[in-house]
Amino acid sequence: ALGAGELFLVVALVAILLGLRHATDPDHIAAVSTLVASDEPDPRRAGRLGFTWGMGHATSLFVFGVPIVLSAS
Repeated sequence: ALGAGELFLVVALVAILLGLRHATDPDHIAAVSTLVASDEPDPRRAGRLGFTWGMGHATSLFVFGVPIVLSAS
């Protein structure tokens, strides 16, 4: 049986791997490439887009994940 620390590491690793898989899904690649594409590349704009995209995903994880974790405690 896994202890609490080992279980957390396994769950965290699986979550990271699933997140990476989700990030490389074709719908995400198509959406981001469409939003970033322009005639004149702008690294700052791309960075802002990546940041806001990531914050949107993180916000939904907290909104739905924290209540689940707290209810399981």
